[in-house]
Amino acid sequence: MRNVSLDAIPPTPKSGFETEVLHNVTQFVSQMPLNKIAFHVGRFPGHPELPQPCFRIVPTNPDAAELSGCAVNNDLYLGIGPVEQEYIDFARGGTIAPTFTWQEDLNWILRAVIAGGFSQKQSLDRQGRVIGTAS
Repeated sequence: MRNVSLDAIPPTPKSGFETEVLHNVTQFVSQMPLNKIAFHVGRFPGHPELPQPCFRIVPTNPDAAELSGCAVNNDLYLGIGPVEQEYIDFARGGTIAPTFTWQEDLNWILRAVIAGGFSQKQSLDRQGRVIGTAS
């Protein structure tokens, strides 16, 4: 795995879901071909006092979006490009596809985004500023 960066103060995830999310994402990234993504691990952006693990994946594929996420207790905050979503109780079945485990769901999301298979729609105001997004 290449292009990995860590914050000066590494995250200190709780055992269980927070630790497992970081492990799953790191494992996914380690299986990617060299120089396909940049990977960053740290704490909640802008809040170094919060110990939860956060990650950012920046693909080199121009059709793919940047993907970021934070695991907090049993919830997953996920950002795909400019769109952010909180999945409440992701660890206990609050996944996108209810028949999948959270691990399967997260890996499906990671693969789809890195491959450029997630579409997004943006609504702009008259000045060209983004006022709404959907994915």
